[in-house]
Amino acid sequence: MRRKALANKSPFVFLRISEDNTIRSKPIDESTFDNMTGVLQSLTGRYVTFHSLRHSFATYEVKRILENTSSDPYAMMDLAVKMGHESPETTLKVYTHRSVLDFGGV
Repeated sequence: MRRKALANKSPFVFLRISEDNTIRSKPIDESTFDNMTGVLQSLTGRYVTFHSLRHSFATYEVKRILENTSSDPYAMMDLAVKMGHESPETTLKVYTHRSVLDFGGV
């Protein structure tokens, strides 16, 4: 979890890291996230944050992986790595919405 390891070094939400693993810059201003959160809330009519998009991404990627029986056997691990999680367990237990993944009790 690179973000967790760097949390004490930077107040930034998203980090751009150089090849020598130093923080290069803050690629997105915090007010941009506030604006995006406002847009998301107006579109959905409920409380959501920009971070909610990570949950949606994880959920729909897991659903795609599960529906594609011929998918790469490491697809779930690849998704966890993309999300910066130490294991697929974090992706599955914390980030996915089970109601979307319901396959009729399968």
